[in-house]
Amino acid sequence: KTYPSICITKEAFPRVFKTRNIIKNGSEYYGPYSSNYTINSLLEIIHQLFPIRTCRLPLNEENVKSGKFKVCLQFHIHKCNGPCEGRESVEEYQKHIEQVRQIIKGDANEISKILLRRMKELSEIYKFEEANLLKQKYELIENYKSKSIISNSILEDTDVFAYDENDNSAFSFAV
Repeated sequence: KTYPSICITKEAFPRVFKTRNIIKNGSEYYGPYSSNYTINSLLEIIHQLFPIRTCRLPLNEENVKSGKFKVCLQFHIHKCNGPCEGRESVEEYQKHIEQVRQIIKGDANEISKILLRRMKELSEIYKFEEANLLKQKYELIENYKSKSIISNSILEDTDVFAYDENDNSAFSFAV
């Protein structure tokens, strides 16, 4: 087995998924990740935050304009905005993908600030339902950030401390 990576395909409407096979076709690969749990958690957060497609349809401008495809269940449960029927522009979709790249690279602070600012704006104009949706996304990002903090990237003269617990015990390790 090889370690899994995250792939962002090189398409007009890119897909984001876990793979163990790196194919040199222009797609972007992030990783490898040593833990399946970590990569699955990250992908789950990404798919909860952003309405990006999970289908494997060959979406290009010609196929979308010709009406070759129909929306799937992901559209109906609000997990995808329906680029297969032209319900989302390439520019809007690419904004989501750029934010996905930031999260994968570990820079979720800017997205967190945008979500918080937009949430406050919506609550000021009494759009509480929409603000609540953004609040849920904000909390997901903050939870992810709290678990993936790198406090010091310089490894000279650095003390490292780890802590874990379960129902009956607590463990610590210091270097």
